[in-house]
Amino acid sequence: MIALDRTRLIDLLTCAEIPPYGGALFYALEELWVKVKQTVSPLEASQVISDFGVWKLDRPDIGDILEAIGISQRYRISFRDSLAITSAIKLNCDVIWSEDLNLNQYFNKVKVMNPFL
Repeated sequence: MIALDRTRLIDLLTCAEIPPYGGALFYALEELWVKVKQTVSPLEASQVISDFGVWKLDRPDIGDILEAIGISQRYRISFRDSLAITSAIKLNCDVIWSEDLNLNQYFNKVKVMNPFL
């Protein structure tokens, strides 16, 4: 399974390629909605979001927030990135796509890949 941050979600959208599996972070879908509705009608934007309905959607709880704080401090990365990592681990993802993290770095068993390389 893969986890995608907002950049990779937008990249997938522009390629019209939404895999039938994967995990998404709640905030990434929110940001995708904001971006997509700037370029297509609200109805089309709603359909794009709906297409991700087959994916697991992570909704972080307090334990996840605390874990993300620890990851943020341990690796000296942003809280938002550490929350994405926490969600990817929770969703049992193998890869997280992000241009903000170091390519090929591992967090637990989750490997970072850059969507632009």
